[in-house]
Amino acid sequence: MTRPEVMLIEPENSEMELGEVQLYPNLEQILGDEQWIDDATGLVPHCLSILKTCRFLTERLTAVTMSVMQSGGCSLSQIVESARRISSRVDDMVRSMYPPLDPRLLEARAAALTLAVSHLALIARYECERKDVSLLWIDKSLAEMDGHLSVLRDSAVCQEANSRIQAIISSNNTNN
Repeated sequence: MTRPEVMLIEPENSEMELGEVQLYPNLEQILGDEQWIDDATGLVPHCLSILKTCRFLTERLTAVTMSVMQSGGCSLSQIVESARRISSRVDDMVRSMYPPLDPRLLEARAAALTLAVSHLALIARYECERKDVSLLWIDKSLAEMDGHLSVLRDSAVCQEANSRIQAIISSNNTNN
């Protein structure tokens, strides 16, 4: 099975406005695709949850920041750049979800996406807290992402341990 090129967020555009930063419209189709049902590892549901939370946070942070910036007039460049990073991390994450699944790659991609979303959250938090806007919901969403990331990390650690055990067994068999 070849991996299709999936663009979940529109490609970079130097003329992009903050209001245009959104996840690609076919994300719902990808998240609802039944091809994920055959995932024997149980990791794809965690990946899908991370992607859904990422979308929620990106859309909500963008909307909140837009409203604050319209009243304050601060620079959009950091937010647009952060959203671009999220875009490429989402694409990387989805590509890593196609078979054969490698838990180590899934964990690395999920960690990179979580970091990119956390960066956007920090920027939004800084801009909004200066304007007395409450953003307590961010911590709940980031904690949810971290919980799913922890499952992926545990699986990656197990995969690494299994690889080491197999290498030792193979080494012992060739020496005997």
